[in-house]
Amino acid sequence: MNLPLTTTVPLSIAFLIGGVAILRSPFIGILLIAILMPAENFLLIGGRTYIWPLAIVTLGAWLLRLKFTSGRIRIACQPTFLAILWLFWGAVSFFWVADRRSFVERLILLAGFIVLFVLFQDLVRRAGQLKVLLLVYFIASALFALFSIGFTLLSGLNRAVLTQAQSPNTLARELGIGLLLTPYVFHQLKGRCWKFFAMVGVGFLVVAIFLTGSRGTWIGLVMAFGFTWLITRGRVIRFRSILVTLIILIITIVSLNYFGIILDYSIERIVTLPSEVIQTASGRWNVWRVGWELVKANPFVGVGLGNFPVRFEDYIDVSGLAGAYAISPGRGPHGIFLSVQGELGIIGFIIVLSFFWKIFRRLLIYQMDIRATIGILLLSFMFFSGISDTIQIKKFFCFALSLASLIPLVIHNEKD
Repeated sequence: MNLPLTTTVPLSIAFLIGGVAILRSPFIGILLIAILMPAENFLLIGGRTYIWPLAIVTLGAWLLRLKFTSGRIRIACQPTFLAILWLFWGAVSFFWVADRRSFVERLILLAGFIVLFVLFQDLVRRAGQLKVLLLVYFIASALFALFSIGFTLLSGLNRAVLTQAQSPNTLARELGIGLLLTPYVFHQLKGRCWKFFAMVGVGFLVVAIFLTGSRGTWIGLVMAFGFTWLITRGRVIRFRSILVTLIILIITIVSLNYFGIILDYSIERIVTLPSEVIQTASGRWNVWRVGWELVKANPFVGVGLGNFPVRFEDYIDVSGLAGAYAISPGRGPHGIFLSVQGELGIIGFIIVLSFFWKIFRRLLIYQMDIRATIGILLLSFMFFSGISDTIQIKKFFCFALSLASLIPLVIHNEKD
């Protein structure tokens, strides 16, 4: 929401003070970004979020620190190189794009992703910093989950959001990241009182995600937990814990539905998930069929960064889906990998897959460490939920992959 002047002035003063603190310690900037990440569309000035200004200030403080200290940059070289290669290949596609404005907008977003990716890796080096960062994000996401529940109930909306202009799917994934941190949070908390408060926070997150009605998020969460359980052979995330959690979850949802807190609409969106005849699945499948024609016509270099929606209508007729449900000019690809393949061709597709693989392989080395387990959860959540949604342009995507990439660095530094 766009805040009134009486609110923006104190907030601006607070961020000015925060800016000074960031100059002294750039890690504070990382923490502030983590706090605002679960609710990037909640606090706005002039339609813009605070996250990018914070990132710019943090970048400036980081550059100043590098200039006036003898410290060196510590990042995961291979994933970072592939991220930069992704940006470079996207920039090269300038020579064959149809719409250069869409190209420039996407290139700026991708460059911002690279900047945050590097900042997170270099500024979160110690185990103590990582612990604070993960706990801060969990607490922030739980609080914003509670706020979204209250706002949705008071506003009479069908799907949970923080503002009416926000996408429920985006909020669901931002809160989903917080939910995936739960094993680490309980691993760190010792007292029963703190664990009780953490359980309450988990409850807020589960209810809020359910109220968003985001099918893609639930698929991503289930797949992430299942995949990570298989990878760790159940030694870190135990099947019994998953089963008990699912039983409690079902009882909670049924009870809240009985008292009218969770609407039948939200229940139906999850219950009808496996159905192949629901309109949402049909529409997405139609978009993918048109996208496949685009891919076949441009297999090697694609149509250029950010130009999938621009060229979409060129392949509607050849797909035989003119006038079909959800088919209209300007449709997005509804998936990371179709987006990358369609826009950057097989070269870009290989780069992005290699990017995911390099992060995963480094996490696999420390798979029995709870922090690495969290990294695998986050990485697989982005991978699986990104199959059906174009999330690589979202800030939470950058945040999750940055965490997954920096965790092995922290563990390695700790063992040295």
